[in-house]
Amino acid sequence: MAYGGNKPVPFQKAIAQSQVLEPGITGEFTSNAMARVLRASDCNSTSFDSQAAIDCLRTISPKDLIKLQTDTAGDSENIGDIWLPTVDGNILPAAPSQLLAEGRFAAVTTIMGYTEDDTAPFTDIIIKTANETATFFRDYAPAMSETHLQHLLSLYPVEEFAANPAANLSAEYYRSARILRDILMVCEPLLYGKALAQRGQEVYYYDQNQTVVDSPLESLGLPGLGVVHTSEFAYMFNNLSHYDSKHRIACDGYFTTNIAKLTKSHSQRLPLQPHRLRQAPRHPRDSQLVHLRFSRPTFAEESWDFGRLGASVRRRRHSRVRDRE
Repeated sequence: MAYGGNKPVPFQKAIAQSQVLEPGITGEFTSNAMARVLRASDCNSTSFDSQAAIDCLRTISPKDLIKLQTDTAGDSENIGDIWLPTVDGNILPAAPSQLLAEGRFAAVTTIMGYTEDDTAPFTDIIIKTANETATFFRDYAPAMSETHLQHLLSLYPVEEFAANPAANLSAEYYRSARILRDILMVCEPLLYGKALAQRGQEVYYYDQNQTVVDSPLESLGLPGLGVVHTSEFAYMFNNLSHYDSKHRIACDGYFTTNIAKLTKSHSQRLPLQPHRLRQAPRHPRDSQLVHLRFSRPTFAEESWDFGRLGASVRRRRHSRVRDRE
């Protein structure tokens, strides 16, 4: 999206992890964070959003800048995700939603995806009740109307989520984590993918339901979080051997191999299976499929063909996902 797609991009294919179209870009999270850092520094005599302020901050060592940011961070804002791209009229000439709608972006073959429990670490683990779930999202999205909030919550019946007593995590916690995941990590790739597909580009999604970071999380006193953010990294970069996990599986290099096959097939125009490259191996622990696979979605003009996304969302939830979009 840089420069509204008006300049050449230095790549032909992309893998977008940790979603795309960061929520909050048009908000004030970053400007507020910048103002706090400036006030706490020796540059506080300069005017905010001025070249003098930037020049002064650049004289501060990286170590001291990090300390200033840490000391002044507003973790309650946007679950701590406060340093975001800015619509400056140049590198980002307009809001991402506008650039998408106007087709002002680089059209390249793209792989995007998310993990089953992507935002579980960013969800308040003390959530136990429906009221606490509602409060969590009121704090996260204070501009959302109560009517829209209640409608959102109704799309995720708590009965569809199971508590984990051994980890002291409630069904409401898992419900909240799934809602946040869909808001933050799922909807944006689907929106971007639709726009890319309308430009005639290939779009693939992955849904990761395997992790090797559960043991490190347990050692930190955080059991039961599931397949969390960054769980795909070990597979993406083919370094499973670096992890000590009781659930490690014998598919070292599988994800990397599939990505290589995808890239090679496109560059040489070799035939691909229509919706996925090949079936993933079975998980030795629970015999459920490990979704290290890619799916090529079909985008209708006004609807999503979720049946071809390759995600592990249960069929009875598909209508709810469409409603959310």
